[in-house]
This record gives sequence, structure tokens and C-alpha cells, in this order.
Amino acid sequence: MELERSQDVARKASKFPRIPGSNITGEVVDLGDRVDQWYASTQICSSCGERGQKKAIDVREWTCACGAHHDRDINASVNLLRLAN
Repeated sequence: MELERSQDVARKASKFPRIPGSNITGEVVDLGDRVDQWYASTQICSSCGERGQKKAIDVREWTCACGAHHDRDINASVNLLRLAN
């Protein structure tokens, strides 16, 4: 079961473009006071930067007006990683 879940996560992660100088390895990045607790990391497109409409918590995937398709959690991670760098 755990192996299947790991393979599923790897498959989903491989669909998203890599950010130069980053990786998705579970590395912990301390953002400290650099990110406001209300920063809309799940709602900002990590491809074009457009902030879409507020999404209900049960919306796990969405497509931006620019055409980029996002998994909500991975998109948020990419946006937060950019703030860390």
C-alpha cells in the first residue's frame, strides 16, 4: 500500500515542471516570517502568477486561465518554494 502511494506521488510530481535549483524530496524549508499566514499559495497559478478565484477546500485540481493544470498541494508547494528562494 505504501509503495503504491509513493509511486502515485512520484507519478503526479513528474507531470509538473521543475523549478531550477529545487527538488521535491521532502526537504524542509523554513519560511519563518517571510510568508503571511493568509498568503494564497493554493490559489495563485505557479505558471503565470495570476490569482484565481477562491476555491472550495474540496477542489483538489484546477486549471488556470493560462491553460496550466494544477494539483492544489503541489501548486502551493511551488509557490512557497519560490518565496523561500
